Amino acid sequence: MHKVILINEASIDRLFKNFFFSIVSSEDYGEYQNVTRFLDLIPQDTLAVASFRSKAYTRAVMHFESFITEKKQNIQEHLGFLQVLKFFLVFVCFILK
Repeated sequence: MHKVILINEASIDRLFKNFFFSIVSSEDYGEYQNVTRFLDLIPQDTLAVASFRSKAYTRAVMHFESFITEKKQNIQEHLGFLQVLKFFLVFVCFILK
């Protein structure tokens, strides 16, 4: 019999923390928390644009999605960026084929 395991963000976060605690010291974890807090201060829309400019299009989509959901933005107001992003995603996929 197979057991179905539902994976959500909280369970992934818990698994990562358990793994992380098993390989680093508490001092290293404190440094990790400082870096994480610093990165959390960077707005997701800024990260989306930076990722796009770095040609990391899938990462740009991830940050854009976070921006829309976290800030409860109206996606209609950001269609221009989304269309350009989609174009480059399709273009890259076409080249890779």
